[in-house]
Amino acid sequence: TFFVLYGYFVLWWLHGPVQTVLRRIVVLVVAVHIVMAAGYALGRGPLAWHAARDSRSLFPGERISASMQKIWAEHVPSHPLRLVASGTYLGGSIAIHAGRDVRVFSNGSYVQSPWLAPDHALDCGVLVVYTSLWGGPAPALLDLHARATWRGKTSAHWSSEKSTLIDLHWGIIPPGPDCR
Repeated sequence: TFFVLYGYFVLWWLHGPVQTVLRRIVVLVVAVHIVMAAGYALGRGPLAWHAARDSRSLFPGERISASMQKIWAEHVPSHPLRLVASGTYLGGSIAIHAGRDVRVFSNGSYVQSPWLAPDHALDCGVLVVYTSLWGGPAPALLDLHARATWRGKTSAHWSSEKSTLIDLHWGIIPPGPDCR
């Protein structure tokens, strides 16, 4: 907010005919936006990858989702994955790459997941996934993980081989007889 008023200094510095000033302002604004966008893209992309920084734009959501879908298919080949219980970001990353019909059970909480009906949300099974990377899982998520028939642990690097290793604890509660 400190720099907001610098626009007035720039306008004071620009003088001349109105058309010329307006053209200079447009060129200046476009140039500043291009430089800022390029700097952001470089900082969040290649520079973050080489520096092994944990940038959300480099989060391996697609790789994690493929890994979790493979684990689900190995244990529950007869039913497609429909529900992922996880933190919102991790679960959303898995679900978005798994398909349109996969929903997220945010932190194992029905309050945070009002789109799920508590009576039959788990009827077709659930893949429970959590990481200790962001301070550990919610207690309800740990309870779901403890109920899982199959459990395991895998990991994925955030971006490059020297970046943060994401520990992924998974569990599968298989579909029940009421699964439609």
